[in-house]
Amino acid sequence: MFLVGGVIGYFAWGKKQTSVPGQTSSRKITYVTLSIAAPFSNAVLTIKEDGSIAYWAQEPNQARIKDSGTLTLPQIKELNDLIEQNNFFEMKSNNDNPTGMTDGSTYAIAVSYVLSGQLDGSAVPITYLVSCYEPDCEFGFSQIRDKILSLWGKDVLNVGV
Repeated sequence: MFLVGGVIGYFAWGKKQTSVPGQTSSRKITYVTLSIAAPFSNAVLTIKEDGSIAYWAQEPNQARIKDSGTLTLPQIKELNDLIEQNNFFEMKSNNDNPTGMTDGSTYAIAVSYVLSGQLDGSAVPITYLVSCYEPDCEFGFSQIRDKILSLWGKDVLNVGV
């Protein structure tokens, strides 16, 4: 799906880098993006470290829907902690569709961060992306996705068959 591949290019600041699995250095998350590619819609939620949220969604041949919001710093910390607790940076993408279903959605979460030792402003953010086809998302991924949707608290376009 075009959205999953385009998310990193659209939202990554600076050069795209990948993280090293198993990296245990302390991370400062700069943004988290959830993308949903459904059969008849695409939606993206981006949460920045300052708590600002940008949302857009679109159905074919329709105008793009845009919205925004704000989270508190404790909510941002809660999300960041959940990302670490669920070992997000150890997850692998799973876009297999063994059932052959065509009415599910593909979810992608991109997390951009800098290592805590590189907070002088010269660090290039590292972006780690995990995607999966519902219903085959792993439990930890689904927890993070559901937390993002819960923090947003508004409807998200997800039009299937």
